[in-house]
Order: sequence, then structure tokens, then C-alpha cells
Amino acid sequence: MDEGVVCALVPALRHAGELFIDHGRTRARPAIAEALASLEPADRALATFATDLTLWPGRTTSADHAPLRDAGFDAAAIHDIVQVVCLFSWMNRLADGLGVRVEARRHDWARALLGDEALADQLDGLVDIQSH
Repeated sequence: MDEGVVCALVPALRHAGELFIDHGRTRARPAIAEALASLEPADRALATFATDLTLWPGRTTSADHAPLRDAGFDAAAIHDIVQVVCLFSWMNRLADGLGVRVEARRHDWARALLGDEALADQLDGLVDIQSH
């Protein structure tokens, strides 16, 4: 998986979260699958697993590793995927809980990766944690 795929996964996962909110738990899965359909098979398997682990962590089991194995990921790669998804989720919750926002020097990067609307949402919620 190259850096371009990682950059593509971030907006795909953000979109998956929006679909989850708009469609609810049961109707979100087909909408998410459709949103990820354009990815290569291995990247789609990774994105699907990452989305499921993010949105339905309590429902994820070792059986969900089968599509990853079928796509060529070995046990070490699956372990790494789980670690990255979990750490990313944890870091996002930590940053959101503390009111951490994208630094001004990274706005262009954030805009390119996430889009203008996501950056605006991030800046609208700006909290100065030092004043609290």
C-alpha cells in the first residue's frame, strides 16, 4: 500500500462516518461498500476492515481478517493494520477531547487531504486549552 492509498483512505473513512450518521448502523454498510468500490482489491479489503473496526469495534472478530488474508495480508500485516486503526482512533479522540486543532502552518496540507469543509469544521471548533 503506497502513500497515495493512505491519503485516499482518510477522506473515504471520513465519508464512511458521514454515511454511518446519515444511514444508521444497518444501512451504512452498503453505502460504505459503494464508496470504497473504486479501490484496488487489497486496498478495498483494508479500507473495509478499517471502517468496520472504526465504526463497529465491538462487532469485529478474527473472522473479519479473512478478506485481508485473501487479499495477501499476512498475520504481521493484519496486526499492524489493527494497531494503526486503533492508534488513529485513540489519537483523534485524545485530540478532540483536549481541543487540539490543525496548526496554521499545516492548513494547506489539511485542505488538500480533507477538503475545505473539514478544515473549516476543525477551525470552527477551535479551543484554547491553555485558557481552561
